[in-house]
Amino acid sequence: MYRICNILINLPPINGGYNVSYQRCCSEFGVLNVQNSGDNGFTLTSHIPGMETGDQINDSPHFPSHSPFVICNNTLTQFNHVAIDNNGDSLVYSIVPALTGATNFYPAPTISAPPPYFDFNWLAGYSSIT
Repeated sequence: MYRICNILINLPPINGGYNVSYQRCCSEFGVLNVQNSGDNGFTLTSHIPGMETGDQINDSPHFPSHSPFVICNNTLTQFNHVAIDNNGDSLVYSIVPALTGATNFYPAPTISAPPPYFDFNWLAGYSSIT
């Protein structure tokens, strides 16, 4: 079980936009394809484009369902990724590499560490695309 938080923040338009990141630690011990799985945290990050795009007012899409944080190999997972965008923007989904994040020493940072973020610590023979 996990907690979902909804926060409404109005950001002033700036050149370059904003990077928003969320970090937590750690994976369960004994995950078979991750080095030191109990010591590996993760980073969720997104870029909000700046005013150079010409869009001065833009709402975020709304996701009626919350996606799972972990999807396990050889386990059936079904999830409806539908999203609703009030501005009619085109929404694009992609699978991206997992990124490392918080640590056992600081498992729930109030402010996430800044980029660059690095690929997850997979065991030999595994990667974000296997």
